[in-house]
Amino acid sequence: MISALKTNHNIDLTSDTNTQINQIIKEINSSNASNFSNKIIFLNNIFLNRPYQFSALGEGANGEFDQSPLYRTDAFDCETYVDTILALALSKDLNSFKNNIQKIRYKDGEISFLKRNHFTCIDWNKNNQQQAFVKDITNTILNKQNKSIALIAKADIDKANWYKNISANRIYLPNSSTKERSLKLKILRNSGNKLQKSLSEISYIPFKAFFNKNNKPNMQLIKQIPNGSIMEIVRPNWELRKKIGTDLIISHLGFVIWENNQPFFVHASSEMQKVVKVSLIDYLLNSKKNNKNNGVNIQIICEKITNA
Repeated sequence: MISALKTNHNIDLTSDTNTQINQIIKEINSSNASNFSNKIIFLNNIFLNRPYQFSALGEGANGEFDQSPLYRTDAFDCETYVDTILALALSKDLNSFKNNIQKIRYKDGEISFLKRNHFTCIDWNKNNQQQAFVKDITNTILNKQNKSIALIAKADIDKANWYKNISANRIYLPNSSTKERSLKLKILRNSGNKLQKSLSEISYIPFKAFFNKNNKPNMQLIKQIPNGSIMEIVRPNWELRKKIGTDLIISHLGFVIWENNQPFFVHASSEMQKVVKVSLIDYLLNSKKNNKNNGVNIQIICEKITNA
């Protein structure tokens, strides 16, 4: 493995968001990194221990339903963490970062709650693959017989029913009255009336494939997970319709990084309430013990650094 960028960075983590972003991008671009994935390692190490916050990002001060910031560096949930790291890695300056995170988070880059990539598989993955930001390589991970061991998980995503059941805490309008928020919630719940059900399909490698019967890790497979890739946790048959109005298929995501020839999983953890870096092998094993039939999908980041 190529050694990572230095992590004793000169970034003032108490400064305002735009200043931090400028400092981070400047330090990345002024380095002599020979490998794009090293940028991902560097960025992940910067944000370790940052607080977890559910639904950390919204549509900003002009948002109709959610005025959480368009971007931030002080708190994340699992998806907004990936959004932020990805946008930083692909940007040359603050303006290109703003443009990239907008494209990553919204269909056609249009800032709107209704255009936001709420569903990882059918929204986030699809839209970011179409823009050549990421690429699914799960089917290229092969066993010793040179065959793919990936399975296919499927779920019906009912966006219309999800909107009907959307919770009141998704409305974040700090300067509004209770009456105004209730009205906005009613409007939002009716916004998805014309949306159709979508069949979500995704390739995944079951957790059990990464270990033998004695729980010894299959390094032949694990070593095929690239440095700096995005790992999504796939849950086949995840029945949530009664709870949120639709079933889902992806429950979590974060980054796989390799340091000193050891794999780690870096993610914004709701359980730990912060961004953490844990042994990938331990994470996969613990996940296998909880449900061996769940698994992972692997997306690589395409090097598409932009200036605007």
